[in-house]
Amino acid sequence: MNNKMFKIGAVVIVLLLVFFLINRDDETDVPEEQAKTTVEEAERLADLAAKKEAEEKATEVADLAAKKEADKKAAAEKRRKAEASKKVTAEKTKLAAEAAKKTEEAKLAAEAAKKTEEEAKKAEMAEAIAQQAVDCQAKYDESQAAYEDGNLEANIALKREILAMGCDEELSSKAQYYIGWTYGNKLFDMDAAQAEYQKGANNYFSGLKYVEKCEEKLALYKKNDEAEAVYRAGDFAKAAALREEVGLTKGCDKELAAKNLYQAGYIHQKKLNGNAKAKTLYEAVVINFSGSRWVDMAKQKLQAL
Repeated sequence: MNNKMFKIGAVVIVLLLVFFLINRDDETDVPEEQAKTTVEEAERLADLAAKKEAEEKATEVADLAAKKEADKKAAAEKRRKAEASKKVTAEKTKLAAEAAKKTEEAKLAAEAAKKTEEEAKKAEMAEAIAQQAVDCQAKYDESQAAYEDGNLEANIALKREILAMGCDEELSSKAQYYIGWTYGNKLFDMDAAQAEYQKGANNYFSGLKYVEKCEEKLALYKKNDEAEAVYRAGDFAKAAALREEVGLTKGCDKELAAKNLYQAGYIHQKKLNGNAKAKTLYEAVVINFSGSRWVDMAKQKLQAL
């Protein structure tokens, strides 16, 4: 627009100049040839302005075209990048899904393996428990065979092996009870018997059959101690009654029973002037408790009556 105005302005100025030259006085008239040259110069200038305007317009059009092309390329590049980003995002999503799937599969596989391992361990443990029960019973049967053969020490040693094997409470408490029983009834060792019964009462669940039997035995040993205390206190009649009660209780260990019947006889003989009662009690010791040290002592008392 500015170039066009410039062209028009230039033409107007040239025309005015020509007009001025033609209408001057003779002495100042410009030759016609000169005026013509001036017009041509004006036209040349106008052409130059028009050419410049055309060039500028062409440049503007080219710039617009270049800008349009650049914008088009930028838009295309933006679309390409968006598409590429979309593909990358999709690929990442796919990879994440595959990774999550693999993780879940690995987790499930690990859980399945763990479950299988646990089941195998349970089966192995159940088999071991079953085998242990068989082994424990076999060991108990072996100890009983030793008892029946009269090998009491082997019988006790085998039963102690049962205690060390971790057998079930019922069989273990039974083995513990019969160790005490063997000491009290076959080896005539009251102290050892009492100690073994105490282990049976302390080491196994209350309510089990042989735990209760151990407690019953211990109650008789406790009553034996009570009779001793009463005797020392000078209550001889009560001491004799307690001794006789212990000795005549069904299931009392033979050594404990022999001791208490003997001592009941002794109290009747020496403290209560009851020789007849003493004789009866001594005779019970001799008849019922062969093998006990109290038998020989009872025989000696009978000979002195």
